[in-house]
Amino acid sequence: MALKEPEVKHIWCFGPELRIHLVPKSGQHAMMKHGMDQNHPVFNRAIVKRCAADKEDGDHFRVMCVRHPLDRLVSCWKFFTEERKWSINKGDMKNWGVTKNMHFEDFCKHYIGHYMENMHTQPQVDFKGEHEINLLFPIEKLDLAWSALHDLFPEYTNPEVKRTHGSGRGPWKDYVYPSLEKKLMKVLGEDLDLYNEALSR
Repeated sequence: MALKEPEVKHIWCFGPELRIHLVPKSGQHAMMKHGMDQNHPVFNRAIVKRCAADKEDGDHFRVMCVRHPLDRLVSCWKFFTEERKWSINKGDMKNWGVTKNMHFEDFCKHYIGHYMENMHTQPQVDFKGEHEINLLFPIEKLDLAWSALHDLFPEYTNPEVKRTHGSGRGPWKDYVYPSLEKKLMKVLGEDLDLYNEALSR
C-alpha cells in the first residue's frame, strides 16, 4: 500500500532573506518559542509554508536543525504514548492503531507503514526539500548554531535559544536493538546521512 502524501508546512520565512526549515521533534519548539524575537514586527508576519512551494529565486539564508533519526523516533513514541496521552485518541495516531503506553517495538511496526502521515514521523530530509542549507546543525549544537545565527540576523533572533527536554528517557540505543535498527534504517537511512552531514560541518 502506498504511503499517503502528508499535508505538512515546512518553512518559516522571515523577511526577504531568512528561511528556517522547521522539523518537528528536532528543536522546532525551541527555535519558534525561544529563539526568535517575538516582539519584532516581522515575527507576526512570518509565513509558514510547504517546502515544495518555496520556489523563489534569490538569496535566502537557510537554517535547519536535525536530530539522530532513531533518537527522534524514540522521542516521538514517548510524545504520543506517554507525554501527550490525549493525542492517541484522535487523528493519525488513532488511525495507526497506537495505544496508550504501547511498547516501542509495536509502535515501530505501525510507524513503518504510516510514517508519511504525520509530521512528527515524516523523514527530516523532506523538510529540507531540494534546497541547499547554509546552516545545517545537529540538535546537540543548537546553542552554538543559534549564537552564530544571531550574529548574522540579530534583528530577528534572540541571543540564546532554550531547548526543551522531554521525559528524561535514556538514549535511543536503550530501545532499539540491532535487528530493529536494521529494519528502521530502510526508512531512515537518508535521515541518518543528513544527521551525519550536520555533525561534520
